[in-house]
Amino acid sequence: AVVSTQSGHYGRVIDILLDTIREQIASCMSSSYTTVTVAEATKLLFYDNQSKTKQFAEKHGWQGDGKVFRFSKTDKGDDRCVPIATVTQHLLEYAKELEMIV
Repeated sequence: AVVSTQSGHYGRVIDILLDTIREQIASCMSSSYTTVTVAEATKLLFYDNQSKTKQFAEKHGWQGDGKVFRFSKTDKGDDRCVPIATVTQHLLEYAKELEMIV
């Protein structure tokens, strides 16, 4: 039998981490792109389906036609954006550290 060493709090910590990362990525997307497809946004935001991405986009007031989100030049986002490769690298390192702790 396989015994899980993960605490019950592990899932909640990961959810909070993903929500924070999604907010930062969304901020960067709106200032970096003029358009992004729903499929690409789904990948960038670490969602497993496009309906969750569309809900997220609606919550953030993103405009689109169901296939592409459009960001106007007035959507400023956060000026402190970090390249996605850097965010991804930090996320992976953090996940590895969490896994070692648990």
